[in-house]
Amino acid sequence: MNLLKTTIFTFMTVVFLSFTAVAQMQPDFQQQQQQPNVEVTDNELVKFAETMEDIQEVQNSAQQEMVSVIQENGLDVQTFNEIYTQTQGNPNAQVDDVPAETMENFNTATQQVVRIQESADERMVEAIESNGMNVERYQEIFMAVQQSPELQERLQSM
Repeated sequence: MNLLKTTIFTFMTVVFLSFTAVAQMQPDFQQQQQQPNVEVTDNELVKFAETMEDIQEVQNSAQQEMVSVIQENGLDVQTFNEIYTQTQGNPNAQVDDVPAETMENFNTATQQVVRIQESADERMVEAIESNGMNVERYQEIFMAVQQSPELQERLQSM
């Protein structure tokens, strides 16, 4: 569960600094280094490309929901990020120079953002599975594409 929370907060930071959603689903660095060359069929690459599009839609929707929730709680994204950076995702941390009401709004927004992210995570898994893949294979192909210029070219040509 702690890994999920870490992943969620990592994602939140990425969303608001420079939204890159698929990276949130990557295995850790050590697993990346151990990964051998992965054979990817054209059929799998097509499924992967379709899945990436579906995941991007889920992520875009989640990002819009998160921004709305933050704004509905009386914050702007920059303020939310500044407080988040100061608290490092710990809603119990004390932050100097932030009024109590703003911290309450931040904590409420954070709880709602976490729920949105959990829902988005579920929808991303559903997107992967509905395209005939499983999460592990999607991650393998994702890492292979990142590491292989040839696979990148094949993917771009689709």
